[in-house]
Amino acid sequence: MLLILFFSSCKYKQENEFAHDKADTILIVYLTGAVETVSRIDCKSMANNDYYKKMIADTLRISHNDFSSIRCFLRNKRTRKDESPCNSRMYIKLDSFSVCIGDLYCACNLDDRVVDINLETIYFIKCKSGYYNYFSKEQLLDDKCIKKFGIPKDYKYQRSAPNVKRKECVKLILIEEV
Repeated sequence: MLLILFFSSCKYKQENEFAHDKADTILIVYLTGAVETVSRIDCKSMANNDYYKKMIADTLRISHNDFSSIRCFLRNKRTRKDESPCNSRMYIKLDSFSVCIGDLYCACNLDDRVVDINLETIYFIKCKSGYYNYFSKEQLLDDKCIKKFGIPKDYKYQRSAPNVKRKECVKLILIEEV
């Protein structure tokens, strides 16, 4: 009887630790570089894509303030009915909160409802995730966020080697530094 109690309490503790760890991470998946598509990529397709699910994620530690800013956006998003959905390029998930950022400075949820977001938040998330590193400086100069806020201080162009297929997708887990 004592052994059963011991093993069940360990299992309970492991499940709670896993849930806690997951709550302290933000998953970000994005397509790299300028991606031309024939049809729109909806948020649900991006979230359920098997290609990125098989990838091993890179891990990036960010400050408590930066993590809190992204978490606050994800948890306090409001939807609008008046606009057409985004052509998704980035998928972001925290707990049960998911949102996609599109190519034209918009965001939408898994139901393709447009979510309130400002340019500063888009720029902030793209900077923290390394999204801009997959664009040349020339390509960045056409970006509305870059025009307003400038090229990120830690920008480093991730050029593909000649005759090597460029990385199509990045899977990243943001972890809050404590």
